[in-house]
Amino acid sequence: KIIDYPRVPFPLALDLAEATYALGGSCKPVTAADKLGKKMTGAFTAIIGSAGKFRLLTSKGGLLQTTDLFKSVKLAYSEEEKKEELIEAFLSPPLYSAIAAKFNGLQLPMQILDKVLAKEMGVDPDAAPMVAQHFVKSAKWLGILENDRLVLPTSTGNGQAAIVEPTISDEPVN
Repeated sequence: KIIDYPRVPFPLALDLAEATYALGGSCKPVTAADKLGKKMTGAFTAIIGSAGKFRLLTSKGGLLQTTDLFKSVKLAYSEEEKKEELIEAFLSPPLYSAIAAKFNGLQLPMQILDKVLAKEMGVDPDAAPMVAQHFVKSAKWLGILENDRLVLPTSTGNGQAAIVEPTISDEPVN
């Protein structure tokens, strides 16, 4: 069994959503790449896929479109509400919500997080170090990892629980 996960840190996916929003909320991937000063490569495709996993963008009919969740980030009434919406997006991938459910309020086992992801959460052992690194980098960027302790709000802006039970997919990860 394989759990689907983002292949880039959250801030890179957010940058792509911001660029798409600045281009009217809908654009071709190459247009967004140009706006970010990037080329249409496999690495850029990974950013697009990750933005989808974080529920910041959809990709349909050859167009990127910002989601309602991303619009909630942009239209937040306060920095606190914006942070809650960003955390909701960050926890959208099933693997990330599973990590949050397991470690909220606890120290992340930084030295062995990759092994925990591989052994307990179904991440490919070869990908686990990168996945752990992206999770930690993103959590620090969001301000929810303090002294290696994962600290999440109890709810998101829409009143729903921030942590959802993970769903494990048999689909291969691209």
